[in-house]
Amino acid sequence: MKNLTTDKEITFEELCALLEKGECLVLPTDTTFGLVCLAKDKNSLEKLNKVKLNPSEKLPQVLCTFTQALKLAEFDERAQKAAKTFWTGALTLILKSTDFAKKILPAETIGLRVPNDNLILKIMEKLNCPLFASSANIHGQGYTPDLTVIKQTFAPKGVAVVEGISKNQASSVVDLTKKEIVFLREGKICIEDFKKTVSFAK
Repeated sequence: MKNLTTDKEITFEELCALLEKGECLVLPTDTTFGLVCLAKDKNSLEKLNKVKLNPSEKLPQVLCTFTQALKLAEFDERAQKAAKTFWTGALTLILKSTDFAKKILPAETIGLRVPNDNLILKIMEKLNCPLFASSANIHGQGYTPDLTVIKQTFAPKGVAVVEGISKNQASSVVDLTKKEIVFLREGKICIEDFKKTVSFAK
């Protein structure tokens, strides 16, 4: 792997060490290039929002493993079915937060995704911690998959930009916190396929 910010190779262990220090990284994922940091506490959230110039109330997506997801959110039958069918993959589920989740993300709901990406999963398993994640662009500016632009945006902020390939298609986002299913964004997974999967569940 190459760190485009320093134009040097970076090892898996070095990536993990940067995250453990509280740094943000730009990593390729199975959807878009993502700005990520460890989802440990309020300070981590503030760091990501500062780097991306997000409003303070802006909440990120949380990337996690299956095991971590069960600690972070309440899974009803619909959520269990959706997770079993579409994870790992490009589906973000908005679910009710557990008390544990509220300690790291001060909200009643949480957006979770288990990515189909070996590097991201390996990092989360190694560090035993999920990741706050957002698309690799400044708030209010459009996302581009152009790594040259991403490097120009984040390298001056001291953020390691890791070379790689992303699918450049955002995840589908579905809110399951209410009785009625709400589709907030249609991405790789289409609405019809999702409805067919969870329509029988309650």
